[in-house]
Amino acid sequence: MEKVLLFGKGRFNIVHIGGSHVQADAFSNRVRMRFAEIQPMAGAERGAIFPWSAAKTNGPQNMQTYYTGTWKKTQNSLGAADKAMGIMGYTITTTDTGASIGFELNAWDTRWTYNRLRVFAEIEDSITTMLLVVNGDTLESKTKGGCYEFETVQYETGGKLIFRNSDNCQAEVSILGLIPENDRNGITYHSLGVNGASLASWLKCTEFDNEIKYLKPDLVIFGVGINDANVPYNSFSEEVYKERYRQLIEKIRKVNPQCVFVFITNNDCVLRLKRKNRGVNRNTPRVEQAMRELAKEYNGAVWNQFRVMGGLGSADNWVKAGLMNNDKIHFTYEGYCLLGDMMYEALMGR
Repeated sequence: MEKVLLFGKGRFNIVHIGGSHVQADAFSNRVRMRFAEIQPMAGAERGAIFPWSAAKTNGPQNMQTYYTGTWKKTQNSLGAADKAMGIMGYTITTTDTGASIGFELNAWDTRWTYNRLRVFAEIEDSITTMLLVVNGDTLESKTKGGCYEFETVQYETGGKLIFRNSDNCQAEVSILGLIPENDRNGITYHSLGVNGASLASWLKCTEFDNEIKYLKPDLVIFGVGINDANVPYNSFSEEVYKERYRQLIEKIRKVNPQCVFVFITNNDCVLRLKRKNRGVNRNTPRVEQAMRELAKEYNGAVWNQFRVMGGLGSADNWVKAGLMNNDKIHFTYEGYCLLGDMMYEALMGR
């Protein structure tokens, strides 16, 4: 990473995996943008994205997605999976002949571009074609390495995927995720977050193993734990928690045995069972200890968000300061930006 930051040469890929804190992408995008500030001409890629609007769920405010037609959502944190899921933890499926999905990478004052779009998708038959509409041109995909790939003649910032069938009777199409790629130097920060996701949720993603290789992870930041710990004190098992983490870690190490891992401890929060708050969640220090042990086991590091906040009961102070929502689980935008700044400073060794 030093070569990228000091000289703007080479590539370094960061993957941040978590739940709702990551899906909203306020925290992770703050870190992404801080890295981009160092080498503004070596911004690399924005990272993997998903058509969150078609899934009727919240997505990052720093980019836009849109859709037409009717889509059905599969989410790794909601019940049994009826469709395959991958690194994004979501899948959307349609048979609607009028269906399309689109994206624009720069809803804010950013300059993300791509000249290669990789789409993880499953199409039921061989006569339905996926096409990319960009700047008035319609491009055909190539099937490459288990995904669909589009090459553009210039750097683009958005596009729309449409589907054509010669029988005008569309087969079932499932979209698992997209990666807008380019060949520029710099740091890419992938945010993989799903509302309500636990480790068990991520282990349900059967295509995770096949798709993670395309992210070429050099550093993985884990922030999975707050939903695992949202159970009665006697129901939480540190050993089960660590074993699930090991299973997820091994999937990544198969891609890059030298990958570095950073664990973000749970923030101080309330225990919320059946949508009722039950006081301070006393499982939080147990997650902290489990992450310390995992970091030691894998020669990784811990960013102790729990202690940064002030430990048990500190959520009250963050709410009073306007940095945390009244649910005492999620942060305000200002709170996420503050955490992102602190996380960035920690990664930079400051």
